[in-house]
Amino acid sequence: MTRMLCAAAALLLVSCSGDDAWDDCPHGAIKVRNASGLAHGQPCTQDSECMYGYCYKSAAVTRGQLGMCTKPCDCGEGSTCSTDGEQFTCARFSSSESMPSFCVLTCTSPADCPAGFNACAAPVGVRKFCVVE
Repeated sequence: MTRMLCAAAALLLVSCSGDDAWDDCPHGAIKVRNASGLAHGQPCTQDSECMYGYCYKSAAVTRGQLGMCTKPCDCGEGSTCSTDGEQFTCARFSSSESMPSFCVLTCTSPADCPAGFNACAAPVGVRKFCVVE
C-alpha cells in the first residue's frame, strides 16, 4: 500500500516517505538505519545488516550471487556515497538494475575488496570498484 501511495504522490510531485527502504529515494532523505551496520560494498544477506538498510544483489556488480550493502546515490538528501575512512563512488547503471544508481566500494586491485568479491574492475564509468566476475 505504501508503494502505491508513494507512486501516486510522486506523480503529483508531493514528497512521501514510507517504511519500505526502496521507497526512501527520491521521496525523502536517505537515513542511517543501523549505525553499527556494514558500509557500502560489504557482503550481506539481509537489509538489517547494513548501515543504510539496503542489502542489494546487483546483476551488474555481483552477478546476483552476493548481496552487498549500499544505498541509492542519485537523488535527495543523504544520497552521497562519502563516508569517513573508505573510498566509495556512485555507480550508475542502465535499466537492467532495479536500483539504477547505488554506492560501491572503490579499489585499485582485488586485494582491496572484501571476501566474496574476486575482481576490481570498471564495468561502468572509469573508477574501479569491487565486483564478482
